Amino acid sequence: MKLSICLVAVATAAAAAGIEIRDAASIKAALVTLRADIVALNAAADNFNGGSFQPVVDASRKMIRDINAGIDAAKASTKLSAGDALDLLPTIGSLRAPSRALSHTVAAKVPVMSQAGGCSIVRAEFDGIVAGTMTLVYEIEEKFPRELIIGEPDDWVLLVAPIDEVLSQYCFT
Repeated sequence: MKLSICLVAVATAAAAAGIEIRDAASIKAALVTLRADIVALNAAADNFNGGSFQPVVDASRKMIRDINAGIDAAKASTKLSAGDALDLLPTIGSLRAPSRALSHTVAAKVPVMSQAGGCSIVRAEFDGIVAGTMTLVYEIEEKFPRELIIGEPDDWVLLVAPIDEVLSQYCFT
């Protein structure tokens, strides 16, 4: 998300003055949970050695349930103040490294998944994750003050793109 320096200064001043204070705790909690789910799914994928896909499926389905809970929390939230929106940015940023790690793990495991005949299983789970994450991103973005969103796609929308790209390129079955 691109933020202009002037808007950041105004938002900070508004937050300090107590203008439009909203509670973003439920959205932040959903993002923290999502980060933990990404780490857990990465561990399950990393431990996959050609045997049962169940640990990967279980971690994926937990992540999808938590994404759906996050969507519900975001929908129930009021519009965020500029200060609350800015406070969420580090949490949003904390998703990047685990997402990249997951995409690297999936890329490394594609030959093992393919040999085990599980690309379609993994693809179905990741399709659900990608769709849910995009909906979560949309719902959270809807709560951001419009003046903080500058006409380009948000950087954090692209969190799922590396995972989706890996599966699209290497996992066709």
